[in-house]
Amino acid sequence: MNAREENTSALRSFMHLEADEADQVLDATLLITEKGGNKLFCGFLLEVLGKTFKRIDVEFHEDQSYVCEFVIENSKALTLGPWVFAGADKDGKLILSRIKAANQFPASTRPFFYLLLSCYAGASILKAMLGDRVPYASDEEICIDPSLFTRSPEIFDLEIDLGVAYLAGAGAIGNSLLFALQFFRVKGLLYVTDPDFVSDGNLNRCLFFKNSDIGNPKATTLVAYAQPLLPSLKLYPIKYELARVPAAKDGGAWLKRLIVAVDSRRGRRHLQSEIPGEVFDASTTGIAEVVTHYNKQPLDGRACMGCIYDQDAIEDAHEKHVTEVLGVTLEQVRQNYIEAEAEILIKRKYPQLTNNIIGIPYDTLFKELCGAGRLVTDGDKQVLAPLAFVSALAGALLALTITEHILNISSYNYWRLSPWCNPNYRLQQVMLKSSKCEFCNRLAFQKGSIEIWGK
Repeated sequence: MNAREENTSALRSFMHLEADEADQVLDATLLITEKGGNKLFCGFLLEVLGKTFKRIDVEFHEDQSYVCEFVIENSKALTLGPWVFAGADKDGKLILSRIKAANQFPASTRPFFYLLLSCYAGASILKAMLGDRVPYASDEEICIDPSLFTRSPEIFDLEIDLGVAYLAGAGAIGNSLLFALQFFRVKGLLYVTDPDFVSDGNLNRCLFFKNSDIGNPKATTLVAYAQPLLPSLKLYPIKYELARVPAAKDGGAWLKRLIVAVDSRRGRRHLQSEIPGEVFDASTTGIAEVVTHYNKQPLDGRACMGCIYDQDAIEDAHEKHVTEVLGVTLEQVRQNYIEAEAEILIKRKYPQLTNNIIGIPYDTLFKELCGAGRLVTDGDKQVLAPLAFVSALAGALLALTITEHILNISSYNYWRLSPWCNPNYRLQQVMLKSSKCEFCNRLAFQKGSIEIWGK
């Protein structure tokens, strides 16, 4: 599917819109009214919202019909609505409101929070456009308090040494993570691993990727865009999966820090089995919410990725469906990426596939062969891509998770947020290990963790 079809699938599947309704949303013209000179926030809005909406005007045209007007700070609204107002309340907290105008942002507002607000803006605009047709509970006013989002306001000024780390996944969350990290003082060496190539379908949610990048390796493409923004963090692309990197062959304490931005639950569990010293992880649940998670070895009773993303009946049913569609075995599907033997089986069933498909995720090929209209079960819907503002929110929060834990100023290891509602800080919690986890409860895993990372 191309970028347009990916967005259509998300709107139809997650918001229960008909095809013509989804087209009306994607073809809509938005107006951003900004008269106070806040070009940074306006630029973030164009980056994030431009992946979903076909046209966004920053100048008012009388002959143009606008489905929503986004009014920044104390600019005067130019249309009859609906509107979303962005600015600050009397206490200096950042707000998005569908009902009242806002004041100017505090001069001390960090760029990171403008990016964060841009992600929430996507949901607020869709709610203003569609009203009760949005199937998620939503707040008329979104309030972001920077002092509650991070317990250390100076986090943006402190030097953050990432050391040697690996990023698994150069897709949507990986894109937005590196985009967000430019607002922190991060140094070190980051290997960016991904065996996949940029496709048209990635363009609906990957902030950096453009049409001219289609067919190029994701890892090298992402590094080329992000490196100029991160002068103190050396980025190195690896065009295959994490398990095949040279350092992994020697074993031992090679994977001190792992940043996870892959798509699948099984992929995350598989990465946990590599016994990384520290894991920084973010994921999306359709377009309803995002999750961030952290764990450190040896585990002290807290959850690992196997606990957070345990295997359930929905996942089992989806994997069996993939085997039926592609003509491969269940064991092969559970390897996540297509290998040479599986390629032969798949091409035997689909001789029209003439390109090399080795290294492509099974779910990617499954989605392309099925088509969005046939992805009807809950398990199959997991392979559908979210809208850009959801992935961007996950990547931004992942950047915050990394910096806070490296600076040792975070007391929680799990947080769920919805782009449709106010951040619930009470959901910042310590998630304990699961009695069903296939890793935490395996003696070999526990011994290996202690041998590599000590007691």
